[in-house]
Amino acid sequence: MVGTLTVQNLQGPTSGANANKIIIPSGQTLDASGGTLVPSAGQVVQVVKSAKRTTSSNSSTTSLAEISSVYRVSLTPKFSDSFILLTFQAGFNVGNATRMAIDFMVGTQSDYSSMSRIDTTSVNESLRNEGTTLYFRRHSISQYYDGYSSTDTLYFTMYFARALGGGACRVNDNSGAAFLTAMEIAQ
Repeated sequence: MVGTLTVQNLQGPTSGANANKIIIPSGQTLDASGGTLVPSAGQVVQVVKSAKRTTSSNSSTTSLAEISSVYRVSLTPKFSDSFILLTFQAGFNVGNATRMAIDFMVGTQSDYSSMSRIDTTSVNESLRNEGTTLYFRRHSISQYYDGYSSTDTLYFTMYFARALGGGACRVNDNSGAAFLTAMEIAQ
């Protein structure tokens, strides 16, 4: 049978073993690819991630700079009221008596030329080595979320700097793969 069924609401039976369920039988697919499937609040709408990077980046400057272009991701929100959850996973090494700043950056230019800090509060305490150990190492996951009232494409990347002290700051030095993930969550 071929045809189009037009209805406003589908409703499962109100009693029995499958009460309040609409069942798609085994071997069948509900294809909503040509339309819009609206998720419930709190559900993940989409996920994008950067490539994995296994080489290190070093900083001995006090000015924020991009860690690596490998960590760039772009996301076009499906809904204007979604939250974007960012996760950066990497290993961090900080020289003795040194502090490292790590910053999530966002922009609207596809060439990543005009980036802004997502969190404008101080992040100079992302990692601190107050001891005399040459390098303090820690594998860490940093997260931040924010809401954007638009469906314009957003471009995200990671910046870092030596916030205080004279030692070097390293990201992903002998610590396995590092990557940035952006996740849209419906509200």
